[in-house]
Amino acid sequence: MIGVILAGHGIWPDAMKKSLEMIMGEQRGLETCQITDVESAEQIRKKMDQAMERLGECDGRVILLDLFGGSPSHAAVSYGLRDDLLAFTGANLSMLIQLISVRDERKWEDLREEILQTGKDAVREIYGELRRTM
Repeated sequence: MIGVILAGHGIWPDAMKKSLEMIMGEQRGLETCQITDVESAEQIRKKMDQAMERLGECDGRVILLDLFGGSPSHAAVSYGLRDDLLAFTGANLSMLIQLISVRDERKWEDLREEILQTGKDAVREIYGELRRTM
């Protein structure tokens, strides 16, 4: 199984998990890492390490992050280039749903592009979409 960590500022990680589970039910292999404005880079990395440990044995790990360049993404970068780790910034609920839906079926090497595309496809301006269909 591929483990998933939601890491971000404030309540974003727990809110994403709660929203996912409202739609898909309780999930295994899904951890959160909430960051506050008073934590140091070392404390944030320690929280991320703890989330990794809570996942236990996995076929790979995916970190979904709220923001590129923020403290959580800096912590993710500190893991270096690993073959068993993917990290996506700007994550949205559509990406999380897709990842959870396919994580046991897809080859690891195919997962990256699929999740990126899902995230991009989810961002739309609804009134423009409505105008195009009228």
